[in-house]
Amino acid sequence: MGAVLFLATGCYSPDIKTPDKEEDPFKGTTTGEGPVNEAPPPKNAQEPDMDYIKDMLRRSADQGAQCNVEANAGPRGTLSLDVTIKPNGRTGEITVYPPHSGTPIGECVKRAFEGIFVPGWAGENSVKVERKVDFAKKEQDPTP
Repeated sequence: MGAVLFLATGCYSPDIKTPDKEEDPFKGTTTGEGPVNEAPPPKNAQEPDMDYIKDMLRRSADQGAQCNVEANAGPRGTLSLDVTIKPNGRTGEITVYPPHSGTPIGECVKRAFEGIFVPGWAGENSVKVERKVDFAKKEQDPTP
């Protein structure tokens, strides 16, 4: 067996140009404001920020619509659910309505809504919002 020796010519150049000023690749990526999984600071601490809540629910509905795969058994069409947001900005009770309640596709959609974080508010009352997830649409309607 013989050894094969490859010589690369012209692949290395001692004239590599380096930038005059190197930029920090992580500049602006950390805020020092705490863990990422915390809700953003309150915009109006006296009442819930419904615009933000609606946006987060729309995003979760988009994610839930992706549960429409063969592995998730259950009826298709439009799924209805209620999502409760507590004053601390975290998701409370999530109710999936029949015919999707208790089905793998209903549980998949429910998980899509469980991790919502929104700005908290000073009141003691939770906010309950009805959502629909339409498996035929690519993006969900922003209004609940």
